[in-house]
This record gives sequence, structure tokens and C-alpha cells, in this order.
Amino acid sequence: MRSDELAEFAEALIQLDPTQESGRKVPLKIGSLLYTLHFRVSKDSVSSAVEPIGGSPEIEPGHSGLVQVVFLDRVLDPALEVGCQFYLYEGSVLIGKGELTRRWQGEFERKPNNLNPTIDEVRAWAYDEEAWLMDQDEDVILCRPRYISVLKELVLDQGCAENKRKEILKMLKLHGIS
Repeated sequence: MRSDELAEFAEALIQLDPTQESGRKVPLKIGSLLYTLHFRVSKDSVSSAVEPIGGSPEIEPGHSGLVQVVFLDRVLDPALEVGCQFYLYEGSVLIGKGELTRRWQGEFERKPNNLNPTIDEVRAWAYDEEAWLMDQDEDVILCRPRYISVLKELVLDQGCAENKRKEILKMLKLHGIS
């Protein structure tokens, strides 16, 4: 999502299932790291990916709390309206349920956190002088063996953003890759 697009936000009261039902043993910690949950209006409906961004700082299994989320999907289930009940999933595991209490649109600047970019995402990053994969340690992410050949290619490509070519060259040198 680009920072110049309006994001869809929601607030929901959620109830986490107890550990014996969901298998979740640790509390849901809001805002500690980038994390994706899924809202489904019915157990067989399409899921809408959300990232918790605020609310109760920690919700223990078997307890309830308020969360504010940003929707990660551009196309949302039309049934996700204020007052609707939904199921809460972590990946494919049902961990609770909730009710949407509020929805709004606004600007949202996402912190980059792409730990496993595809080769195409690395290329897109290299050609856009404003793009980020991570807010720090991109060199650690990109100097893994799967990315070395594309980095070597990109550092020689005059079409890449100049700042990215310099950054890639520094990365390769720092990690002793020639």
C-alpha cells in the first residue's frame, strides 16, 4: 500500500479462544511487531487480512480486548460492516471471534517489513529510490545466497536508482561478495 492511498481501518472487540480450543499459548501482543490476522464472516468465507495497530496491548487466550486494525486487502468482504460478527484466524487456525465496532478510512504509512522478498520485489526495490524492504538491516536480508546473483546484476544495471546501486555495492563489499 502506498502512503498516498487511503487505507481501510476498523476497530473490533475480539474474544480469544482458550488455549485448549485454539492451541494459542501466548497472549496476542498488539504493536510489538508486524503481524497478520484474518477476519472471516463465516468459517468458509474469504478471509480479510488485517494488521493490528492499536487497542489492548495484550490479550490472553480465553480473554477479550479491543483492537484497531488496518486492512491489508484492497478488496474487502462486503459483509465486514459495523456490527457484524466474524471469526478470527491466525493463518489457518481459528483463534477466536469478534464484532466490528467501527470502520473508517485514513492515511497510513506502513513500516516496511519484508523479510523474504521475492526476486521481483528485490528488482522493484532497486528501481525505486523511495522503496524500502525493511526499516533497518536490508543488507542482512538481501545478502543471503538466493539474492546474490540478482544483486550482482542490479549493481551493474544503469536503470536502477543510483542510491540503490550504491547501497547494493556497499552490501556486497560489506559481506565480502565480489
